[in-house]
Amino acid sequence: MNRNKNEINKIISALENCYFEDLGDWITFENNVVIPFKEKYHNNVESKTGASKGVLIFKDFGFVIKIPFMYDDCGDELEGAFLSLEPWNYCQQEVEKFNEIKGSKIEKMFVKTEFLTEVNGYPVYIQDYAESCHNNYIKHGGSSHTDKDENKIISLTEENNYKFIDVEWEADVFNRYGEEFYKLFKEEIDNYEIDDLREDNLGYVNECPVIIDYAGFFG
Repeated sequence: MNRNKNEINKIISALENCYFEDLGDWITFENNVVIPFKEKYHNNVESKTGASKGVLIFKDFGFVIKIPFMYDDCGDELEGAFLSLEPWNYCQQEVEKFNEIKGSKIEKMFVKTEFLTEVNGYPVYIQDYAESCHNNYIKHGGSSHTDKDENKIISLTEENNYKFIDVEWEADVFNRYGEEFYKLFKEEIDNYEIDDLREDNLGYVNECPVIIDYAGFFG
């Protein structure tokens, strides 16, 4: 996607108003990033937090900004001197995971995460915007699959001992790309050690099912 460079520069400038060192949950992300960011940035922006990162969502411009929470190798948040201690960065892990997958037959299932820049010495990442599962179902009046597709997914999962993801989203993968691709996809995400594929980490781009967060957790 061709991104609006002027808007990205405005976003980076507004991020310079934020405090990154103690990020670890939705409260610190809201207080240290979202509120000070909105003091300088006045276009539409939404925010969301997960266990390992906070996200600023720019639907009007078709991308999101991902800001990692930093952890040590025991999963504890780091306080101060975060870069010199080589903390665990799940956004960077996501970049590296995409590079592993790039060129494979299942690459199209993943929305690329890219390093954008450092702001006040802290790494910031960018990813194309994807509709959440819930929003996509509402926007398009439900999923494209049938009950038969869902039943087939359940059957294949049981027969092949696949890890369960989300039956509606998986049924859309099956409906759009067919059984052969679906089975390859389920086998390959296991080979690439991609887990933690909850509904929050899944989405849609142009009604195509995709994975938007694939770093895993403490992986």
